[in-house]
Amino acid sequence: GKLKLSEEELDETLSTVGLKKEYLDRFVDESLSGGERKRVELASIILLNPRVTILDEPDSGIDIMSMEMIEHVLERLRDKGSIVIIITHREEIARLADEAYLLCGGRMLASGVPEEIVGFYRKLCDSCQHINEPVKEGGLAND
Repeated sequence: GKLKLSEEELDETLSTVGLKKEYLDRFVDESLSGGERKRVELASIILLNPRVTILDEPDSGIDIMSMEMIEHVLERLRDKGSIVIIITHREEIARLADEAYLLCGGRMLASGVPEEIVGFYRKLCDSCQHINEPVKEGGLAND
């Protein structure tokens, strides 16, 4: 069925993702840019009000200037009570989380607050040549 939404909810959600009201009358097809499609996708997620949201690379297809918009989307989802799981390779996005986990080659290498995980990554992973290969018992594939 259709969602019953007020004009105010629609306007607020469009504003959160940086879209104008005219997008309500547009088809989601190849006429939209990748960034526009991503914004429509994020607006749809907000309006669905899920209990759990999984965002895989929420910044893909969006320019660097839109990082603030992604932060607002995450805030809206949290404010509505959604648990948000983010899969990202970007420090800017990872820093928005309450908890962070570093995965590599199918293994969790570290967990903690984002600052700790970013520090761990910079110290041990940034220069690693490990290209997400399967993990050997007792260590990384390149050990």
